Amino acid sequence: MTGILAAVAGGTQNAIYAAGLYNTTSGVEVSPIDIGTQSSSGGPVSLTYQWIGYYRPASSSAIQLGAVCSYTEWIDPFFGSPYQSNWGGGGDSTCYIWTGNIAKSGYNGSNYTALIQNGTSGANFTAAVNTYVPIRIQWSTYLPYDTYFGGIEYAQSNFTFTIAGTSSISGRIFYNTLTNGF
Repeated sequence: MTGILAAVAGGTQNAIYAAGLYNTTSGVEVSPIDIGTQSSSGGPVSLTYQWIGYYRPASSSAIQLGAVCSYTEWIDPFFGSPYQSNWGGGGDSTCYIWTGNIAKSGYNGSNYTALIQNGTSGANFTAAVNTYVPIRIQWSTYLPYDTYFGGIEYAQSNFTFTIAGTSSISGRIFYNTLTNGF
């Protein structure tokens, strides 16, 4: 018997990239990555959201990965208009950002790339241009609530992920459609 046997090298593809990050609570989100204003006006609220996927730098220059995680306390008198206050309800709004292999496994509250609490901040990050760098973003908020004679005290919080200070991040974040994340 004569013939030609051809062997084709190959394997299973392990990543198919699509625009957006995978929100482990609600599915794919594209741009911006944000959570609108959350309020505890009906009772205390505790929320945690997590996004996983890849960040692809457009240049090899250092860029700031950050977030806006606002937290505000309010007093709403039964008679009158609500107003901002600092009644000491003990709430917060916190974002962790992990990058690289730590974003995939081994991430914790002490090995983050950026930590943002009750405000706007970030950390400089550098990676090779057009490479897919694993990223994990986790936002948590606790919004207290209290009643007092004459009204209620409540809190509000929101979250927006930023790259170089902007929430317009189209074309810079991706997720693996085969795994819904990494």
